[in-house]
Amino acid sequence: MFNLFKSIGIRTRKSIFLSASKFFVNVSSLIILMILSRALSIEEYSNYRQFIFLGGLILPLILFGGQQAIVFFLPSNREKLNQFFSISILTIFINFLLIFLLLNLFQSQILDYYSKYALENFLPFLYAWILASSILQICSSVLIGIEKPLWSGFFLVINALLLLVTILAWVYSREENLKDLNELFKIYPIIFSVTAFLIVIFISFNLKDSINFKNYFSDIKDYFIFSIPIFFSQYIGSFGRKISLIIIVPFISQEAFAIYANGAFEVPFIAIVASSAIAVISPEFIRYFKAGKLSDSLNLWRRASLKSCLIIFPIFIFLFIEANDVLIILFSEKYIDSALTFRCFLLLMPLQAVFFGLIFIAAKKPKLLLLRSSITTLTSLIITYIICAKFNPMYAPLGIVISVYFWALPYNIYFFKKITRYSVKEYLPLNKLFKLFVFSLISYIPILFIDFLIMPFLFSFAFSLIVYFVFYFILVRNYKF
Repeated sequence: MFNLFKSIGIRTRKSIFLSASKFFVNVSSLIILMILSRALSIEEYSNYRQFIFLGGLILPLILFGGQQAIVFFLPSNREKLNQFFSISILTIFINFLLIFLLLNLFQSQILDYYSKYALENFLPFLYAWILASSILQICSSVLIGIEKPLWSGFFLVINALLLLVTILAWVYSREENLKDLNELFKIYPIIFSVTAFLIVIFISFNLKDSINFKNYFSDIKDYFIFSIPIFFSQYIGSFGRKISLIIIVPFISQEAFAIYANGAFEVPFIAIVASSAIAVISPEFIRYFKAGKLSDSLNLWRRASLKSCLIIFPIFIFLFIEANDVLIILFSEKYIDSALTFRCFLLLMPLQAVFFGLIFIAAKKPKLLLLRSSITTLTSLIITYIICAKFNPMYAPLGIVISVYFWALPYNIYFFKKITRYSVKEYLPLNKLFKLFVFSLISYIPILFIDFLIMPFLFSFAFSLIVYFVFYFILVRNYKF
């Protein structure tokens, strides 16, 4: 087993470790949701989900594209590591101050829109959590940029573990009738602040170069020239995915929002598979691209994408078919209606295996990302609002699904060829992707016979899961990248 592990390439090993750490972070977050969905009433749980959602919505505004900018600049600017690190931290604090002032300016309007929720109770904790989280995220990207992804994963795991243990202690130590959510909300800024402090100290010992104030402003200019388009493109893209959670607020009750939010949760190990692979190859990919070694860079991209598809396709098929059982296990039967929304969001999963954005970033064409994301978000907003106003709000995710498949995907394919002079199918063979998808479908056939067996619910689900993936890996054991 040890020899087998040693035979794996260093990039693949780093990707596996980083994926494993992010997987733990996602699973721990999911465990927290599972516990709180049972420990809190639907109304309280709805407020908690708004807290988590709004934090995730505001956080990218504070980071301002810094995560991608750091990874882009550090590999080719070894003599300026501290320089760009300090710029990213300065950006965070300036953006936080601006966002804080802006939100306070429109606080009455925001509270009116969210009148069904207790936003005024958790806003101070939300602000503190966002600031600490942004510092942690940028520092994690710094470690990836200086090619220390294992340490990046380590600090993320420590943070997730501390958060999980503390929330568990809160749930099991409180009295039955005392449900002060403010105590829960306080946990987030405290834990994230501790981890952010530790990672900053660690980075300070790894960045030995001094800051050159003579070139500081020119480096700030270069940083923002790159980060601003990246920020707008990625934030708009992220906002497009989350936009339904904002639009549906006036259309549904507080209880219905809790059901919808559970259906909209991020499935662990999906986004992290592609993002970890991309994070590991990004420094080398960008160096190849800058040096004009297009074939080498695209081969890295192809292998990362195919390996992501190998994992994501079967997970998509299994979850889509077994959505009802999955949500019962995760959130209990009182949230079974979340399955409809969950299946709608799952339709985006296959496209997460192929990260076209890296091509645009390496080619220094972030404006193409901005245009793609802007139109995707605009069309998504319109379609989502129509679905909420005229049809069932629980189908709201179809707004972003339609926008992605009928606009963003053709756009990516077109500009891939324009930038690289190769068609997508030359580096990402469609026959291999189709074969993986068919294998994923075929692997579900044995489960149809399991359904005839009389077994306890959890045992039946676990047995089906094992049989499915064992059968799938038997089918793909000779798959070549």
